[in-house]
Amino acid sequence: MSESSNQEIDQDKEVNTNANGQDNTISQTVEEQTAFPPPPREGFFNERKEPEPAKRGFGGCFWVIILGLFATFLTVIITVGVVIAGAVSSFQSSLGEFSEASGAGSSFQESVVSGDSSSHNKIALINIKGIITNQETGGLGSASNASAPQINKRLKHILDDYSVKALIVRIESPGGEVTASDEIYHMLMKIKQERNIPVVASMGSLAASGGYYIACGCDKIVAHKMTTTGSIGVIIQTYKYYDMFQKIGLKGEAYTSGPMKAMLSGDRPTTEAEMDIVSDLVMIVYDDFVRIVAEGRPDLSVEDIKSSELGDGRVFLGSQAYENGLVDQLGYFDDAVKLAAEMAGLNNYKVVSLNTPFTLAHIFGQVEEKSSNLKIQFPGDGGFKLEKGRIYLLPPE
Repeated sequence: MSESSNQEIDQDKEVNTNANGQDNTISQTVEEQTAFPPPPREGFFNERKEPEPAKRGFGGCFWVIILGLFATFLTVIITVGVVIAGAVSSFQSSLGEFSEASGAGSSFQESVVSGDSSSHNKIALINIKGIITNQETGGLGSASNASAPQINKRLKHILDDYSVKALIVRIESPGGEVTASDEIYHMLMKIKQERNIPVVASMGSLAASGGYYIACGCDKIVAHKMTTTGSIGVIIQTYKYYDMFQKIGLKGEAYTSGPMKAMLSGDRPTTEAEMDIVSDLVMIVYDDFVRIVAEGRPDLSVEDIKSSELGDGRVFLGSQAYENGLVDQLGYFDDAVKLAAEMAGLNNYKVVSLNTPFTLAHIFGQVEEKSSNLKIQFPGDGGFKLEKGRIYLLPPE
């Protein structure tokens, strides 16, 4: 072959070689990219970053809390609304009968205790429970005290209600303040005089001292045979702590306008003159107490009471009181109701009590009464506060 032909053959081989090499390179490159990932490049993009945890935003929790509080608030509002609506509805339904019988605008709610609820003849019931005080309250009193102002408001209502044919005073009290007991007694006497209706006292487990004082304003007294009653006496009390002061090195000083201004002070002994003054006060009240008892018990005179055990301040069981003429009959509350009906000449009647209308105080409670420094605890009275310097118709401690 010629030299030029050989050169062409060599050129063709070179072209084929290049072509084959290019094809092989492309094929190899595709296979490598398919089988193995390319090696990482050096630098910033070579660093793999871990995925960041999801952020817990406060916004969602905040709205959940707000919605929860709103739901709770709404529930409370609905509950209180239901309670108030139910109480008002109950009050209005019971008030309907009362308003028809006693006139609109009355400040009391009437509830039937016993008897024929359709009867127009009413025997009114007044409860006197606890220590008798002059403290003004929203109802008859607290759980342990009987409020004379509130009791007299009910008695005044009865005085003006001519559908009331008889009155029962149910007493569960050891007594209390002299003036408070006397104010209730005075209102009972006024009802008897102006309305000329029978008034019957029904004694519970305890009707002593001021409680018995009030019972003497009634026409008849019915006591349980186990009632604790009597205690015709007066007490004024203070505490002497000067011996304790001497032991701990304490001494009290009082600057007064007169020598008797601090006669009940407990930081020093009581003088004879002070004792005489206090004793005179007690005896004046005692004489009035005995007079009230004698007027309420026609078979007993002032002298009979003062000269016997009846007037020495002791208490009696109901059966003993009956034997001594302090009560008229032994029995229960139902017996007092029957007696009141017989005295009023009633065959058909209903026994009703007067209650204060519904207020928010019944739901949320009342403000606690103010406390004092001294107190005497009577069984079941919840801790009555005996104030220094006041005169009481109460049993001794």
